[in-house]
Amino acid sequence: MLIIFLLSHVCLPPSGGDYLQNCVTSQYHCPLDLLTGLLKCTNLCGLAYLSLSSLTGRGPSVERQQWWDWRGNCAKCCAPVKGMEGIFCANFCEPRGGFKPCRNVWHAECYECLGQGVFPMEEVADADGNVWFKQEQRAKRLNHGVRGAHAALAFQCEDCWIMNLEGRPRLDGLDDTYCMLIRRANLDAMAGRAAPTLQGHASSVLRTARNCKLIGKTPSIPVRGPMPFGDPVGMGVAVEMLHVSITAKGRLTGQKHIQYDSMRKPRATFSKGYESSPQGIAEGSSFGQGTVKSTLTHCPTQSIWFSTFSIGAETRMGYFSQANKPLTTQIILRLLEMIKLEASQQPRHIAFEMLKVGAAIAVGVCGSLRGPEIFMLDLAGVREIIHRGKDGVIPDDPLKTGTDLSNVPHIHLALMGQLKGEHGVRQHLVAIASKTKSGINARWWIEKLVEMRELEGFTSGAAFGKADGSVSTMSEYDGVLRFFLKRIQSEPGSDLIDPKDEVDKNYSFFRTFRKTAENRARIAGIGEDVQNAMNRWKKIEAAKGRRPRFNMIEHYSDARQLMPVTWRYAYVQ
Repeated sequence: MLIIFLLSHVCLPPSGGDYLQNCVTSQYHCPLDLLTGLLKCTNLCGLAYLSLSSLTGRGPSVERQQWWDWRGNCAKCCAPVKGMEGIFCANFCEPRGGFKPCRNVWHAECYECLGQGVFPMEEVADADGNVWFKQEQRAKRLNHGVRGAHAALAFQCEDCWIMNLEGRPRLDGLDDTYCMLIRRANLDAMAGRAAPTLQGHASSVLRTARNCKLIGKTPSIPVRGPMPFGDPVGMGVAVEMLHVSITAKGRLTGQKHIQYDSMRKPRATFSKGYESSPQGIAEGSSFGQGTVKSTLTHCPTQSIWFSTFSIGAETRMGYFSQANKPLTTQIILRLLEMIKLEASQQPRHIAFEMLKVGAAIAVGVCGSLRGPEIFMLDLAGVREIIHRGKDGVIPDDPLKTGTDLSNVPHIHLALMGQLKGEHGVRQHLVAIASKTKSGINARWWIEKLVEMRELEGFTSGAAFGKADGSVSTMSEYDGVLRFFLKRIQSEPGSDLIDPKDEVDKNYSFFRTFRKTAENRARIAGIGEDVQNAMNRWKKIEAAKGRRPRFNMIEHYSDARQLMPVTWRYAYVQ
């Protein structure tokens, strides 16, 4: 009778706000206590269950095993929630570590982001800036929970996570931002999987439970909780990452927030710290094949939950980059022609710097190199074998598979340095066509570069250096590149570069000439396998066991073996 009386006197909380009701920080009390001052709580779990859990404790694991039949009242709207209709904390009605049992459960639509408008969210729009007609639907999905998500995700409420991370109950006011970040992490974890997938798992749990009941079998469904104290899945790092996302300033033009790749840095720092910790060292054994290695670890940031959270966060934030645009072959030819003409009218020291930029353009396009790789051109390496490949004959169909290219006119790019994806300083030799099909005379530009450097008194070191001995920088060459591109853009009657094209924003040595080479190769019908091989020729060398201990003659022999790839790729430019 006492239990029935109490259930009939439940007080509802005031309207508005997110009613994070739990058994530790309850603000809304029943009008009467149980006989000995038991916890006062509106989020009751049903008459029969309350009589068991309130008077005798949680008891054995019967209810824990049948978590798909849990009942509760939504922590926000106080309306009843049952089974898989909502989202239950894994620690629902479980006392842990001396703390009161958690009673948190929400309807999917009630479990919403506590910082809408605070956290970065990509706004999908077309080329004219018109917002996608489903953007509102997308935002609603990312800012709200998914029915039955706790069936497939290790979901714990904000209160329980603060207990896990701090060893204390949540404090109103003090932990508001903390709770907001945990809520966002939970929602991102849900966004890391498709909503139909999560809902499908929830429905499958119910179907399995019903089928097992028909044959008197205990369902083979793992229990949800209670979860251990601590942070085995990386929630603490996720909170730190999300805090960075709302406090750090974006560095890309037009972006108000940082990109996901920048937000990941706390994860990388934590992972490296874990690897060098006593526990990480004990787990340091790895296995693998070739260059791929795997390590068995308990590092929280390598957990499945953290991976799902990361996918969801990137989905929400989107990916924005100010990638360099490629140039057409006509623009490249006009650019080189204009540089030659302008250099002929300038004093020697200015002319030399202009012609070096022209040489860098030819090297970048014909070698399909990124900006930093262009500036690794080694002067001594180029000089040593510059005479090789000067004479030769181009076959009738040099692009035909199987054609002998051993005696075609070619010149070598000798690169010295640490290329992307490599460790340590290495030397690479790449054979390219002396002159491309479109008329880019790579040999002329490289021989001119060697000649200018000799006149400046240098026969070794960086090929793209200055008369004073310093090495040229990509930003300096970018300035010259953009100067001539703007002149081409403004030429009367020329439509090579669109007047609306933002030259300073879209073109740079960093990626423009690599993308130019890739585009031209696709247009020429060069297969994707050849393109990938050209852009990863350094990996081809590594795969065959070659290392920088070779002398230049051995390098030359290896470079000629790769000519079916590198020469053809350069020739079609």
